Amino acid sequence: MSEDMLNEENGPHFRGPFLENFHLGILIPSGPTWETGFAISLLDAIQAMITVRIAKNQGYFIRNLQTSLLAYSREQLVYSALEENPNMTHILFLDQDNTFPPDTIHYMAYQREPIIIANYVRRTVPAVPITKDMNGKILTTMPGDTGKVEVKGGGLGVALFERQVFERVPRPWFDTRWRDNGATPGHPRP
Repeated sequence: MSEDMLNEENGPHFRGPFLENFHLGILIPSGPTWETGFAISLLDAIQAMITVRIAKNQGYFIRNLQTSLLAYSREQLVYSALEENPNMTHILFLDQDNTFPPDTIHYMAYQREPIIIANYVRRTVPAVPITKDMNGKILTTMPGDTGKVEVKGGGLGVALFERQVFERVPRPWFDTRWRDNGATPGHPRP
């Protein structure tokens, strides 16, 4: 892969290290299998990091936890990554059903934000973006959009965090709370 393949037409040009340190934990919560397109995207992104360095001092590791409990999986992946990797500077969540361009990690790291997420669509018909703007309205990303936008919320299928986010926020980071729908356990909702 050449450097030219990592250059965006209207965005930053990634021509070498732009950070001092970038030690990335790539955390992948999943079921028992990965989508082929995801695996190819991941390999292409790693090749891009090797071809065009993000930092003078960089490295990465990959962890996968296979379970049907997404919040539990994210919690355990972050906890073990923080405990086992004192030099890790960033955490990247990737969901195994997403695909992404090879320069995604470069682009996200280049933003130098504590948290940055990519907008993508839910697997529904019709496909609806998962991210909401500051007014709570669905945020549509159009081809050619290259800027970052402050959002109220979105998914973590492609999300980059600085390590300090998890060090500063108390656990649980990914809490699943059951919603009380007014039903008595074992009985339908009134």
